[in-house]
Amino acid sequence: MTAKPPPRLPLIDAPEDGLAREEFGKLASGGGILNLHRMMAHAPALMKASGGLAAAFRHAAELGRDVTEIVVLRTAQIAGCDYVFRRHVPLARAAGVTDQQIGEIRHWRESSVFSSAQKAALGFAEDAAQGDSADDATFALLRQYFSPREIVELTMLVGHYVSTAIFIKTLAVPDETPQTGAE
Repeated sequence: MTAKPPPRLPLIDAPEDGLAREEFGKLASGGGILNLHRMMAHAPALMKASGGLAAAFRHAAELGRDVTEIVVLRTAQIAGCDYVFRRHVPLARAAGVTDQQIGEIRHWRESSVFSSAQKAALGFAEDAAQGDSADDATFALLRQYFSPREIVELTMLVGHYVSTAIFIKTLAVPDETPQTGAE
């Protein structure tokens, strides 16, 4: 197992900025303050905007939570971001994604545990996460299962988590999860 590099910027534990303090207060009363937030606190307005977008995906989107979470997991794999993957496994389980689906997500095309709609979303998301435009056949398949709003949500979801992965990897944001050596 290789040692993780130290964060490239200091993690902020007690923000001096009022907006960052306000965001930390909201996070502390909810799911908790992650190292991702501690790094984003260097840019409080962007931290707030990013958190608002993540909350919208969870609470205001029409896209099903199971689809949302399998797409986030696959996007994290494509982007090579274990931090996002590990943080979203419990969210995926809470959304009804099975452990078998989580285990087979890398090989979803050959798997029988995903619905046709989930596979359409995964195919589209895979293209988008790789920076490719979905071909006409992939997009036509997506349109069979998802409304225009859901397709926009799906596209923004992939973009948000690719961006988050870039942020985490570029700034070497450390994972809160203790490393067991089993990975």
